Amino acid sequence: MLYKKPIIKEKEYFYKKIYIKKTSYPLFYEGSIIKFKGNKKEIYLTFDGGSYAQRYKVILDVLKKHNIKTSFFLTGEFMEKFPEVVKKIVNDSHEVLNHTYSHPHLTTFEINKKNSTIKGLLPEKIFGELFLTEEIFKEITGKEMKFIWRAPYGEENKEIRSWAGRMGYIHVRWTYDFLDWKNIEDYKKRLENFLKIKDKRGYILLLHLGSPENDTAEYRIFLENLIKDLKKEGYLFKKISEGIREENLWNQNIYLKNSGF
Repeated sequence: MLYKKPIIKEKEYFYKKIYIKKTSYPLFYEGSIIKFKGNKKEIYLTFDGGSYAQRYKVILDVLKKHNIKTSFFLTGEFMEKFPEVVKKIVNDSHEVLNHTYSHPHLTTFEINKKNSTIKGLLPEKIFGELFLTEEIFKEITGKEMKFIWRAPYGEENKEIRSWAGRMGYIHVRWTYDFLDWKNIEDYKKRLENFLKIKDKRGYILLLHLGSPENDTAEYRIFLENLIKDLKKEGYLFKKISEGIREENLWNQNIYLKNSGF
């Protein structure tokens, strides 16, 4: 099998069976957000959390210092492993968004560089990955998740997005990847290249809560430099949900009612 069958209790499955209806949520936007289109000098920091969390104190400290509220895409497995980190993120008024439960491959991109749905992948897999993550987040924080997700490895397509859309989810990719899950020199070079870009309005920046390296000191300098340079250029930092709301990508009555905006 290509994946494990989602673990959902029978009564929960029937309670959530509305998810498999194609018209569960009438979304106005079924694409993948790569960049926001507004003309304001706004930019979006996003941090993915899957396997590592050693940078979280540095990241939260720097964000608090600069009075920035932003978005964290976390997997369910990450939240199970680091529940106190999740609580700290929420207590600092950042938003936690859905990065699936187990961070699975969903397309054939790793094999052939094409985002074709993996053979045998069913909608129920997506439902289970997203739903289980919602439940873990609620158990840890007592709060509901916003219906915003990011596919693992950026592996998604229209079919997969439509399955998540039946649960009310909209997909968010990124405009610029700093490759900060690699080594220090990689993301330093990516920062240099990024700062050469003249117009960064609406950019969604991809960063990570950790990496295999013990680089917390270097990462503090990197993040400080990134934020300071963007502030010098006059950029304001926004949450992903704020960008979605400003661009009215959902049916406001349905989305805002169910997402706590």
